Amino acid sequence: MDATLVALGHTADDQAETLLIRLLRGSGPAGLAGIPPVRLPFIRPLIAVSRQVISSYLQTECFSWVKDSSNEHAVYLRNRVRLDLLPKLQQYNPQIVRRLNELADMLRADSQALEQQVDEWVVQTLDWQASNRVEIRCGLFGLAPVAIQRRLLRRVIEALVLSPETIGFRHVEGLRQFIVSGDGGRRYGLPGQILAERHAKTVLLWNTHRVSAITSVLVLPVPGQVRVAALNIRLIADIIEKPWNIDAISPQWALLDFDRTVCPLYVRFRQSGDRFYPLGAPGSKKLQDFFVDSKIPRVERPYVPLVVSQHEIVWVVGYRIADPFRLRPETNRVLRLQCCALQEANSRHEM
Repeated sequence: MDATLVALGHTADDQAETLLIRLLRGSGPAGLAGIPPVRLPFIRPLIAVSRQVISSYLQTECFSWVKDSSNEHAVYLRNRVRLDLLPKLQQYNPQIVRRLNELADMLRADSQALEQQVDEWVVQTLDWQASNRVEIRCGLFGLAPVAIQRRLLRRVIEALVLSPETIGFRHVEGLRQFIVSGDGGRRYGLPGQILAERHAKTVLLWNTHRVSAITSVLVLPVPGQVRVAALNIRLIADIIEKPWNIDAISPQWALLDFDRTVCPLYVRFRQSGDRFYPLGAPGSKKLQDFFVDSKIPRVERPYVPLVVSQHEIVWVVGYRIADPFRLRPETNRVLRLQCCALQEANSRHEM
């Protein structure tokens, strides 16, 4: 079978009923845009044609059709709208089906235009740190029009919640006010176990049900790489010549004295009792204290990867290497560790 499209038989009456149902349930502009004529692989060639016109055509051409008996059962909301509400509205306006279809067309066009703008604001205002955490830059978010702000939040919610329909307008608006006003406390909760936490210039959102501490331990071969799927990152290890300017190194890189490490390295996350020798510090300190001193938000601490040699932390990824593994004048072989997004790592691999 070589078919690439599926044609569905939705009519203009189905569209009108859909708009009324969504209006009754409290849908926003995107929902009131109705049933799209095309959402590949589905197409709806009859979406602008009324049920009466289709029936008349079938009768004129002597075509038979099958009627679903369940369409008469008033237990279903759509049937009650079709059999009761819509006929009553037609008493006020005989062209109500046509008018509702026109409304859907206008709102669909408006929604498409707004969504294109939202795509641009997403890049500026949202930072998808991991599969279940999103950071919102409050300053830039506040510059967006209110309509864009609400759609941005709706996108975040749809990404975080399995049933986004449980979160209504008042929840989205409450979250929006929490972000733009700077008031209302440090945390804000939504249905679906969504929690927002305010930081200095950002608000972090995550699903407390879907996010759990990462307990797995991964092997990082040298040279080699390991994929940390939960954080959408890849850690890469290789051996390089000693650089002449180590001050230019990015926080996403770490340069270590290779001869002081024991391979393979391991990647894990914090454990109770972890201690760390931060570069430049006079001695060791609890990893928890290092997180606090580095102003790493509490919610992010379980997701900071740690590179370990035997049982000793050599790199708190993105923050600090351990002092015992620093480069020295006598260092001969340099171990370079890199942390990058999976997409970035893949593109480097393809080059």
